[in-house]
Amino acid sequence: MLDPTIDVRHSIPGRTRLALAPWPASSLLVSMKMRLVALGCDLISARPETGTLLIHHPARCDADWLSKQVCMALDPSTSKPTRDLDDVAIEPVTTVLRRFRSRRTGLADRTARKRLLQHGPNILPAPQARGRGDILVAQFENLPVALLLGSAGLSLLTGGCSRPALRLQSSLRMR
Repeated sequence: MLDPTIDVRHSIPGRTRLALAPWPASSLLVSMKMRLVALGCDLISARPETGTLLIHHPARCDADWLSKQVCMALDPSTSKPTRDLDDVAIEPVTTVLRRFRSRRTGLADRTARKRLLQHGPNILPAPQARGRGDILVAQFENLPVALLLGSAGLSLLTGGCSRPALRLQSSLRMR
């Protein structure tokens, strides 16, 4: 595929929709997906009918960088993807240890104390428990439930329940 046109349709931190013209062959889409995964991205949808790609990516990546990565992925002569400096998951252990000034046996006590004071403890906050009331209220915080409740209320206000009840009562009297 020579010189694809890639336009950014929209981009928010962590999510970008790109438009491609011309649409690539399926084999190129597979190699592009592999490249994006290696970069910490995820190709959510590829729609040939609209010519668009929806890509979830790390929030630190901007749309221009992502466009360049897609363009390089669609060029079969391109070698390995370029990596972000923060992406250590795919680097050799020795490179990561050197970058973080560490060693396989761990940090020296002095360095560990210094980093603890500088960055704080390496723990996640405990998850907050939700009460039953919070869980119940959360059930009514979505649009379909709100629409159903609104239509039920409107039906009650306009006599939606009284008419069927009266018909049922009159049919029971006739028997």
